[in-house]
Amino acid sequence: MLEGALRVDYGDEHFELTPGDCLDFGVDRPLVFKALGRSACRYLLVACPT
Repeated sequence: MLEGALRVDYGDEHFELTPGDCLDFGVDRPLVFKALGRSACRYLLVACPT
Protein backbone atom coordinates (compact mmCIF):
# COMPACT_ATOMS: atom_id res chain seq x y z
CA MET A 1 0.00 0.00 0.00
CA LEU A 2 1.49 3.29 -1.12
CA GLU A 3 -1.04 6.01 -0.32
CA GLY A 4 -4.52 6.40 1.18
CA ALA A 5 -6.61 3.57 2.59
CA LEU A 6 -8.00 0.48 0.88
CA ARG A 7 -10.52 -2.13 1.94
CA VAL A 8 -10.06 -5.60 0.51
CA ASP A 9 -12.90 -8.11 0.75
CA TYR A 10 -11.57 -11.62 0.20
CA GLY A 11 -14.50 -14.00 0.43
CA ASP A 12 -15.89 -13.55 3.96
CA GLU A 13 -12.71 -11.87 5.24
CA HIS A 14 -12.23 -8.09 5.25
CA PHE A 15 -8.95 -6.15 5.49
CA GLU A 16 -8.26 -2.41 5.74
CA LEU A 17 -4.84 -1.44 4.44
CA THR A 18 -2.89 1.79 4.99
CA PRO A 19 0.53 2.91 3.69
CA GLY A 20 3.21 0.31 4.37
CA ASP A 21 0.76 -2.60 4.62
CA CYS A 22 0.77 -5.62 2.32
CA LEU A 23 -1.58 -8.54 1.82
CA ASP A 24 -1.00 -11.99 0.33
CA PHE A 25 -4.09 -13.70 -1.09
CA GLY A 26 -5.15 -16.29 -3.63
CA VAL A 27 -7.74 -16.19 -6.38
CA ASP A 28 -9.96 -18.92 -4.96
CA ARG A 29 -12.59 -16.55 -3.47
CA PRO A 30 -14.47 -13.45 -4.60
CA LEU A 31 -12.21 -10.40 -4.36
CA VAL A 32 -13.24 -6.72 -4.07
CA PHE A 33 -11.03 -3.62 -3.73
CA LYS A 34 -12.58 -0.38 -2.42
CA ALA A 35 -10.81 2.92 -1.75
CA LEU A 36 -11.67 4.40 1.65
CA GLY A 37 -12.03 8.13 2.30
CA ARG A 38 -11.82 11.02 -0.12
CA SER A 39 -8.08 11.11 -0.73
CA ALA A 40 -6.22 9.26 -3.48
CA CYS A 41 -5.57 5.57 -3.04
CA ARG A 42 -2.50 4.01 -4.66
CA TYR A 43 -1.29 0.44 -4.33
CA LEU A 44 0.83 -2.07 -6.17
CA LEU A 45 -0.62 -5.39 -7.27
CA VAL A 46 1.81 -8.15 -8.18
CA ALA A 47 0.51 -11.35 -9.75
CA CYS A 48 2.58 -14.44 -10.42
CA PRO A 49 1.73 -18.01 -11.40
CA THR A 50 2.20 -20.68 -8.78
